[in-house]
Order: sequence, then C-alpha cells, then structure tokens
Amino acid sequence: MTTTVTTTRPPVTPHERRVELVASAITDHSELDHDAAVALATHILQVLDHVPEHIR
Repeated sequence: MTTTVTTTRPPVTPHERRVELVASAITDHSELDHDAAVALATHILQVLDHVPEHIR
C-alpha cells in the first residue's frame, strides 16, 4: 500500500508569484474558484508576455 501526500507550497519562482498575484485579483473580483483563476491567470500572462514592450 502506498500513501500519497500532497502539500501546498508557496510560489517560489517569479512566474509563479505573478500567476498567484493575478489569480488572487481574479478570485477577488469574480466567482471563479482558485483552480479556474490560476488557469485564466496563466493564459493572461502568456498573452501579456507576447505584447511588444513599447505597447505595454
């Protein structure tokens, strides 16, 4: 018998911190759950990373 232990760890990379920051803003201002907010935040940040710097 094997036991799987899952733990929540704090974000450690700058990208993970950005995702959590955006996900927190999303959950604060919508009815999305955390997992959906993280998925949306990841997509948003991917799009923003492809916008040229002079337009941002």
